[in-house]
Amino acid sequence: MVGAIISDNQVLSSASGLEGTLGIVMVCEECLSMVTVRVGSTWTNSGGFLFDIRMYATHKDYDRNTLANDVILITVAGNFTGLPNVQPITMSTTESPMSSSCLVLGYGKDENGNYGALRRTDYQPIGNQACESELNQTLPVSLV
Repeated sequence: MVGAIISDNQVLSSASGLEGTLGIVMVCEECLSMVTVRVGSTWTNSGGFLFDIRMYATHKDYDRNTLANDVILITVAGNFTGLPNVQPITMSTTESPMSSSCLVLGYGKDENGNYGALRRTDYQPIGNQACESELNQTLPVSLV
């Protein structure tokens, strides 16, 4: 699961990603003790710094069936201030134009089916009509 550091103690990620990582149907307080947040490393299982989760908040309208509002805000125990290779992203306050290139990060599987290093790719966003045509379905309003 990948997230974005947005402050000195908070990470923004997907609720479905955390549920998938835990192999559960719903994020719960008891489940979070099984997860730590790793920052400052591009590897899933080594390097960087580990933090326990102090609290979390999923979007009030999160729908695991449609993935509408698939967002979770995680607050860690401690803070990231002064750690090497760790800093918050700059949050955009305006909508990016369709002509902008976007960066996607994730832990893809290697040739043996194992997760390892963080991977990245650039992509060109497409409009809602093209997306709906490609997926052959109407997008939920929360995803538009």
